[in-house]
Order: sequence, then structure tokens, then C-alpha cells
Amino acid sequence: LMYMAAFSIYQSVIANAAAIFGIWAIAKILFSNSEVYFFSRSMLKAAAGAIAAVAAGGVLYLFGVSLMDLDFGSYQAADQAFALTGIFHPVEGLVAVLHGSRAFFFWPENYFPLYIKKPQQVFLVAAGIACLWLPRGAKAKTAALLVFGLTLLAPRVLQFLHPAGNFHQLTLTGYAVVVGGLVMIVNRAGPVIIRNLSCLLCCFMIAGYLVQSNWISTVTYLNTQAHYATLTQSLARIRAVPDSRWDGKQIVVVGRYDMPSDYPFRPATGVANKFIDAYHMQRLASLMRDEVTFTPADEKMPEVMAYASSRSTWPHPESVGVIGGVGVVILSNDIGKGI
Repeated sequence: LMYMAAFSIYQSVIANAAAIFGIWAIAKILFSNSEVYFFSRSMLKAAAGAIAAVAAGGVLYLFGVSLMDLDFGSYQAADQAFALTGIFHPVEGLVAVLHGSRAFFFWPENYFPLYIKKPQQVFLVAAGIACLWLPRGAKAKTAALLVFGLTLLAPRVLQFLHPAGNFHQLTLTGYAVVVGGLVMIVNRAGPVIIRNLSCLLCCFMIAGYLVQSNWISTVTYLNTQAHYATLTQSLARIRAVPDSRWDGKQIVVVGRYDMPSDYPFRPATGVANKFIDAYHMQRLASLMRDEVTFTPADEKMPEVMAYASSRSTWPHPESVGVIGGVGVVILSNDIGKGI
């Protein structure tokens, strides 16, 4: 979690700096009273500031991580995120950035359905028309369209560094800057009726954001409650089994317990259909300050495996027991599924 927090800060610094520079440059080209050249001093100064912010974010990230006693694993390619040798592929990075950008603006996603993305698309098209219509001269139009395209790619710029990394697909802070910039362009570029309509559409879009945020928060809360309820129920039931040889601290977990996926339940990100296993139970117990240790069952435990094969699975009353001084919880009889 500490690593992911540091990495998210770094990603946000890059995405926000690049997006803010892009929106500022577009506004400079579109709304300046005097003629603006793409390679003018003010434009280059802003670009240098964005690059400096990216560099500062990288330094802060590396400094913060160096203070943490972290064993980098393969989750989200954390062990290779800054090992550029052999993994820096600009072409693959460009493909990843283009694919992810198209997904955010045009494809439905678990957390952002199309009813929210369609207003974004309206602002995207309108801002693109403004970039083509307002600038004076072919050079200014070309510069505006170029910066506009780069700004749309800015939130995912970190994937140029490491295209194989499984970064967060939404990169919300960077995209928030971009979408806010699109709204600003439309509001400044259009006549009064366009401004009024864009304000109404923007209010609808913000309301959709709030609905989705509340839904995500609600799902997360209910998932957490369900996890803790399952864990505490299993602990209470297995510790109620009388056996003088068991100290109540060692539990073997057979298989994995999945939530229903038939109607009205629907598999989706955040719903946690793949619900709980030994790994999750151990993490939850640690948060509860419980000294219990959960271990996944395997072929090296023949007594446990034989016991599980003849018993019903959770939440049946006979899904818990004590074998050889060790507690057993049978979440599923499909052993290979839970190992």
C-alpha cells in the first residue's frame, strides 16, 4: 500500500503537469489577443516547467521509496517499474498510451459507463472544432491541434516509461484536468447559448461522476462488511469446536469461497465475486489484531484433504472442524481452484 501510494503520487504529478501544460498552451493559442508562436519563449518556458515537475515527481518518488523497507514483487510490475534496461520500448509505449486513451474516452468501463462518457465526447468534439476554427493562420491551427492531441494522451504518459506496467486504467486526476480543460475551452470559445448548454451538460456530467463515486464507495463498504462477516463467523464456529489439542491459532483453509454470480448478482470490478481464501483471511485477521494464522491446504496435508473430500462446504455446519490439533475450514471441495 505504501508503494502504491508513492507510485500514484508520482503518476499524478506526471499526468497533471503534462495535462495542465497542454490546456494552458491551447488556451494561449486560442484566446491570446496577439499572435502566439508554438516555439515562443512563453511556450518553451511552460514546457520546461512541466518537464521540471515530472523530474521533481520522479526524484520525490525514488526518495520516498528508498526510505521504505519494501520487498518489491511482481504485482503491477513493481519490481521493474524503474529498471529501464530491456523494457523501454517507445513503440509499445505509444500503442499502450493510444489504446488506453481510446478506452477512457470511447469505451465503456466498469467504473465509467457510457452515459458519463458521452458528455465527455461532446466536449471533446467541440473543443477539437474550436482548436481548428479559432486560431489565425495555418501554423497556429496546426499547433493548436498538435497540442490538443498531445493533451489527450497526457494522463497516460507514464506508460512511455514502462509500457508493460499494469498502471491504473483510469488515471483519474490527469483525466480530470483534461476534461475540465475541454469544458473551459467550450465555455470560452462559444456564443452565449453554447456556453449555457455546455454548463447544463457539465452539471449532468458532474452529477454522473458523483453517482459513480457513491456507487464505488458503497460497493467497497459492503464488500468489506461481507469479508469481515464471513471471517468472524468462521472463526466463531471453528473455535466453538471442542478439542483440547487445539490452541485456536492455526487454521488450514481448503479451497476458496466465491460469491454467487447468477441473477441478480453480476460479476464486475469491485463486486468481489472471487470472494475469500486463506490469503484474504490472513490479511483481515491481521487488521483485526487476531493472532490466528491461516494456511492454504495442499497435497502435503493428506489428513486434511481426506477430511475435506467427505464434508460439505461453507456455510454448512460440518464445513469446520479440527484435525490433528489444527483447525480446518472447507470453503470449497475444488482444491485446485483454491490453491
